[in-house]
Amino acid sequence: MGGETAVVDLSASPVESVKNSARMTPEERDTTAVQAALGFIAENNPTAAYSRLEQELLQNRYAHQSREIYAKLLMRQGDAYSALELIDGGLEIAPNHAGYKKVKARILMAAGEIEAATDLLMRRAPPIGEDIEYHDILATASEF
Repeated sequence: MGGETAVVDLSASPVESVKNSARMTPEERDTTAVQAALGFIAENNPTAAYSRLEQELLQNRYAHQSREIYAKLLMRQGDAYSALELIDGGLEIAPNHAGYKKVKARILMAAGEIEAATDLLMRRAPPIGEDIEYHDILATASEF
């Protein structure tokens, strides 16, 4: 206690955090939600991750990153049906969203529906230089 002064950092206070949230774009809030969810996953707390992603989707149905990550987490937990419902909802909003198409193709391939996966990926595929993973999945589906 030799004359040390405690320094309090108010930059991360809850009030400031709320103010910053109000100034964020929907895309920034989506990214923040995904980062928070991935943090919960790293802490082995999937329930909190799901809750955070659900909250973001309730506030912003166009939260594409949150929807895609949530579907991937559901798949990882073995809940392909819920993941597919979530992705189909996203495809209704953004029919050519490559992330949604990749997740749905993986689900279809796992279910043995190779032709449906290939057909999905063949429609308006992004250039190979923009999404190599997309084309890897397409190549895998085409090999069957």
